[in-house]
Amino acid sequence: MADPFAALRANKFIKVKFQDELFPVSILDREPFKYCDAIVEAKFRYDEDHEPELKIHINYKTLAREKTDSLRGDHLRACVREEFSRRKKNDPKILIDAEIVAHALKHLGPWELKFYWFNRGRIMRSDRELYDTQVKIFLDQWGGGFLVYRDGYRVYPYGERSDDWLDLDRKALAGGAFKLNRAQIVGYIRLSSIANPMLQDQTNREGFRDSLDKEALRRLLRYVVIGYCRPFLEEVERATAPPLQEVVEQVEKRISSSKVAAVASLKSISMRVPSEGKNVASVLQHLEEVSEAWERAKLRISSFDKEIESYIHLAGVGLMLEFIAHELTRVTQDSLKAIASGKLAPEVVQAQLKTLEKRVRILDELSIPGRQIRQSEKVQPLVTLLTDFHQTKAQRHSILLEMHSSTATADWQEKFEKGQFLQILDNLLSNSFYWLINRLDQAEKGIITIELDRKKREVRVSDNGPGIPPERVESVFTQFFTTKPPREGRGLGLYIAQRLAGENDASLKLASPDADGMHRTFKLTFGKKSEGQ
Repeated sequence: MADPFAALRANKFIKVKFQDELFPVSILDREPFKYCDAIVEAKFRYDEDHEPELKIHINYKTLAREKTDSLRGDHLRACVREEFSRRKKNDPKILIDAEIVAHALKHLGPWELKFYWFNRGRIMRSDRELYDTQVKIFLDQWGGGFLVYRDGYRVYPYGERSDDWLDLDRKALAGGAFKLNRAQIVGYIRLSSIANPMLQDQTNREGFRDSLDKEALRRLLRYVVIGYCRPFLEEVERATAPPLQEVVEQVEKRISSSKVAAVASLKSISMRVPSEGKNVASVLQHLEEVSEAWERAKLRISSFDKEIESYIHLAGVGLMLEFIAHELTRVTQDSLKAIASGKLAPEVVQAQLKTLEKRVRILDELSIPGRQIRQSEKVQPLVTLLTDFHQTKAQRHSILLEMHSSTATADWQEKFEKGQFLQILDNLLSNSFYWLINRLDQAEKGIITIELDRKKREVRVSDNGPGIPPERVESVFTQFFTTKPPREGRGLGLYIAQRLAGENDASLKLASPDADGMHRTFKLTFGKKSEGQ
């Protein structure tokens, strides 16, 4: 029951007997820790103004990459805005409003987390004996998630193999790209009865009582693992993987050398054992078929980059269509309500039809990649089209959406694909809307500004939301990185927008920070590709 991570001597001098039978007491062997792939630490604390803050540090030892982040304010609140997953029948739990859970952060109390992640597949491939004799035994005994310790003593059943209170295994199995499940994790959570008074044991000592504080803790922990660690590990894996062409060349060499050796051996067998000539010929034929299949695969791989660009475009279209479909549903429902209530005034019908027409115009611009052509387009009319499209949503949430331009921009033209240009701006506007709508402090009116600067060949989109901290400047354009809660953020919008900008001989970056150090402006600059685009 004592915290073995805190004291080397914990449990070493305890003997347990039951009915004269000696039961072994588990001792934490620290030796296997040096074979882990990554170490993750998280601390939840309060600053001098008693505002909650979550700090996360990941050390991906195997690939020599580290990352540190700090979340506070609206970004921290977003981490706990997820809802319960689909309820089972007869489940008494009720969906807890995200804002209520967010308020629990004020009195949750400080805690700290540390866990070691073992990539079992990698260890097995690199040293099977080490895995079988040490790592596997260690993970079987101590793996299973986070062991919870309060005032140095264990809170059961958290960390047991049968207890997946954070729902990590289902998420790991559902995500095919990377497996970060409990069997690969050994770690602990530390808290106290004084600092975390709202986290109370059930009368049967089986975990914490259901409360807003427990749900806030659960959602924060899930964010650390699923929302932050897993995307980072996947990002590092992708970044350190050898280029596709290099892999193709390595495979080509292996196939060629293996084929030459196999053919020579088969011919030797045929000469020494003539009776096997027919079987040897059959094997040679199969070898040729394999070689032909590899040649076809190389042709397929050579077109892979072009296909990826098409998929990225389609993914961007999908994200935009998701919003448009939502807005279309809202408009049609409003129209049906007007009909049902007998409010069939011509101006009402006209207003609804105009709204529908704006949405259809946007849809019309989003043709498939094969039909899109880069050509000179006027910038201002397209920005106006998108601004008008979002005005209804802005008014609904009391947000001021405005475009700043001058007479000099009226004839400003750039060469780009119209649909992709609209996707880029739409992703930027969607981000601004999300953070303004979900701000804790709604006293200040939300403002989104689009500025056109013909001289600099820039379109700038800014808002007065919480902003992006300096430590997250590089991450925001990384695929699958997001601080939005599950089911609300996919981490693709800005990544796709930046890729589309590069395809149109432009760059998408964050502008300089405001006086408080937070970045609140994105700038789309034409004729200036950024690195990596």
